[in-house]
Amino acid sequence: ATGWKHTVMIGTEAGAYATTPNTSLATDTAGVFIGYRAGYNADSTANTIYIGTNAGNNAYGSYRSIFVGSNAGRNSRNFDSIGIGFHALRGDDSVSTNGHNNIEIVAGLLDNQRLFYNVSRSYFNW
Repeated sequence: ATGWKHTVMIGTEAGAYATTPNTSLATDTAGVFIGYRAGYNADSTANTIYIGTNAGNNAYGSYRSIFVGSNAGRNSRNFDSIGIGFHALRGDDSVSTNGHNNIEIVAGLLDNQRLFYNVSRSYFNW
């Protein structure tokens, strides 16, 4: 992990291989990664909270986002967003979700069982 300042990483491989452009550590890039592989390979992000197994795993550019739950925000490209629950705001392993100002609460075990879902227009390329 490189470029992090005032960041908390707790859990096996939490924050491993995560990088953010802050080589001189002049900027506060505070993030919280808690859980097995939370924030793993999360690049170009800052001021985030990823809690849960694989939360924020492989997230890119997900600045100021909160992902809570197993696989929440995995492969995500959402910034200023909140995903709560199993697979909330998760992208596919080959296709990432995109957007900003999204809120998703997953009520069931599948990523399509949503309690509330609001996606920015950029997600659909309108």
